[in-house]
Amino acid sequence: MIPATPASDEEIAALSGSGNWTQVGNLLEGTFSFASYAAGLGFVTSVGAIAEAQNHHPEMTLGFDTVHVRIYTHETNSITARDLHFCQTVSSLR
Repeated sequence: MIPATPASDEEIAALSGSGNWTQVGNLLEGTFSFASYAAGLGFVTSVGAIAEAQNHHPEMTLGFDTVHVRIYTHETNSITARDLHFCQTVSSLR
């Protein structure tokens, strides 16, 4: 398991500047757009498999053509290396 060491501001900025992820307070939020509800649902299922494999579980909202994924490390109430790894893995699905 990836350690829950605090992520630096530079690491968070690099992730935020790379595409779908933005920092919102003490968490990271990814916004992903899809051509259909079914495609978004498939993405949610894939993210769920990643969450189970990493034992690190996000909040997700499935809309008509958009999925929002929110993650932070609950033990530290902050963004950690574990969150960055999770986000990078999720981003690789696209």
